[in-house]
Amino acid sequence: MSVNRRPENAGGAPITVGLPIWNNERTLEAAIQSVQAQTIPDWVLLVVNDGSRDDSPRSYGAFATRAYVWSTTESTAAWCTG
Repeated sequence: MSVNRRPENAGGAPITVGLPIWNNERTLEAAIQSVQAQTIPDWVLLVVNDGSRDDSPRSYGAFATRAYVWSTTESTAAWCTG
């Protein structure tokens, strides 16, 4: 698993939006645009890529300046269930 760099303009963003993904290439861009459309200007996006095998990384890569990305190479959903 890897965590990419801190977003350049995260600053002291008071709102963190978590977005878990796994093979969500078709809907991911719309989900990120929904976050961007909110009225609160100070936010940072936490994308958790759980081993996607599609082109999801390409979709969230365009938003990297406002997002942390945590990626795994294989699905690890079992460890985060309660």
